[in-house]
Amino acid sequence: MKNIRLDIIRDVSVAALCALAFNAAHADTDWIILPGASESGRMLLHGIRDNSKPVATDIRFEKQGRFKSLRIGNTKSKFNAAGINSCGVAVLATGGDPHRDRMPKVTKISYTSTNAINIILRNCDTAEKAVANLRDGFKKRLITNGTIFLIADPQRAFAVECSPGHFASYEIKGTYCVYSSMWKMPEMQAVSRRSARSYGWSTQREWAAREMLQRGRLSGNTISAAESIAASRAGSAEINTKENEKARDKSPVNNTIANKFNADAFLFEIDKEFPGVLSCVYVAFGPARHTVYLPIAIGAAESLPAELTPAPWKTGALARLKATKPTDPADNRIVAFEKQLHAEFAQTREGARKLLREKNAAEAKKLLQEALQRQAADLNTFLGGLKNN
Repeated sequence: MKNIRLDIIRDVSVAALCALAFNAAHADTDWIILPGASESGRMLLHGIRDNSKPVATDIRFEKQGRFKSLRIGNTKSKFNAAGINSCGVAVLATGGDPHRDRMPKVTKISYTSTNAINIILRNCDTAEKAVANLRDGFKKRLITNGTIFLIADPQRAFAVECSPGHFASYEIKGTYCVYSSMWKMPEMQAVSRRSARSYGWSTQREWAAREMLQRGRLSGNTISAAESIAASRAGSAEINTKENEKARDKSPVNNTIANKFNADAFLFEIDKEFPGVLSCVYVAFGPARHTVYLPIAIGAAESLPAELTPAPWKTGALARLKATKPTDPADNRIVAFEKQLHAEFAQTREGARKLLREKNAAEAKKLLQEALQRQAADLNTFLGGLKNN
């Protein structure tokens, strides 16, 4: 790729440490739902991030590079887990398999997972170009660790599996594709150092997510954003059905989708008509089962509300996580509030769409920003008053 800025990370040592910490996470479970399988007809990219030690998460709007972007990560450490830009290109990075490849020296142009996300969001206007950018980085020996990237735009989606010495990619087609921090492609699996036991843990979570998504397909032929979020909250009660227990010789699924390592989650919904304004991220600051996904449209992100302070939200979610078991159902109060929040957002988004069609972008963004300010304040009040059962 020509004319791609690589000198993005100023503090490379911190970025490298964060990339290593990210890849030490416990089987992040992520999926892409293609437009043909999505109830809204929009591309969905869902990530559930795990970590043995919960890390601070925030969301921020960036204007650097060719395109504006909304990114999820940690401002203090300059770590990014995922993001979406004003072209509707969304990307998330998750841990890959352990490998024997020699690690190159980290430099300002190294492709740590954080640096790669920055480069893609700032420079690539299609998912295909993002894959080409990663391939170019691999050819230049800039990949520093084993990573899986899931990349999507309004029309197409790709998976990239890479390490310093190996690279593979493919276009995801059909309905949906689920990853749980393990390589799938034969040329990558051939150099994996995973054990059968660790593959089993990841496979359980991956297939549990697939089963939850398949229920949406069977019930209504498509999968809604709400069903995708429900899958992210699935505990053993939803997964260990009588049929599954019989099929698995009555061996329960212990490594549920929403396990004790769940740190936070996010769902990107990419709009085809106005990707740079109406594409959004539903972000959960804290374990997905114990907090609310807040919708944030790109068009509203230039003025993020003061109430958007994830730290106390995450503290409360972790406390609720510790007070419950994987067999407990999701909190109905959270589900009901979130349903109302998302319904209000959907109505606001369609109002903004009408304004955009009338060539009134300023009013459309104002409408989205006012709605975000109001919803963030309402969510802050709701979570502040939410007590453990």
